[in-house]
Amino acid sequence: MCWTVPAVVWVAAVSSSDAAGATLFFGTHDQVLDEKFRAVLPRDFYEVFKKIEGFGGVVMLSPHFGNSIAVWDTARWEDRLARYHEASGTPEGYKVFRAFARASHSIKLDGQHRFVVPQLFRDRLGLVPGSSISWQGIGDHLEITALDRWPSDAQEDIDALVAVPGPPGSLHPLTSTPAGSVHDTGGDQE
Repeated sequence: MCWTVPAVVWVAAVSSSDAAGATLFFGTHDQVLDEKFRAVLPRDFYEVFKKIEGFGGVVMLSPHFGNSIAVWDTARWEDRLARYHEASGTPEGYKVFRAFARASHSIKLDGQHRFVVPQLFRDRLGLVPGSSISWQGIGDHLEITALDRWPSDAQEDIDALVAVPGPPGSLHPLTSTPAGSVHDTGGDQE
């Protein structure tokens, strides 16, 4: 199965009042799957989910960047699905929409904020009982990656973000410099 990798996304410049109401995930947590393939939503990520209206202990899992799983609140997942549906007027767009919808799972967390990682994702990430996974906060969602892939993925992400110039009016995601400035390519400038 081929999962589409979205292009590098630049951060649109927003005012502090726009960003103040946002509920965003950030940070990284590592853990080990138990013998029943259960993952535990890290406490600080759970606290962020609790602030999202309508959370109710349900998360959505979907395929994401290469060999990772995206973890969404229901409203953000529905928004992503709607955007993929809007773009489904072409054969390629329909393939992305269909793959996203078919491979997604609605998951009810137990009282200890655990869930069983579905077989599809265990196979895709090569997970076995005792596998180490990494949870990463990625703004509007979380990503789960097999820990043996995370360090190289992180460096690739940073290299990609530093190397790609953004559209006018955007901010470089690592340096917060405006697009078009000397620092937006990430290279050494003289």
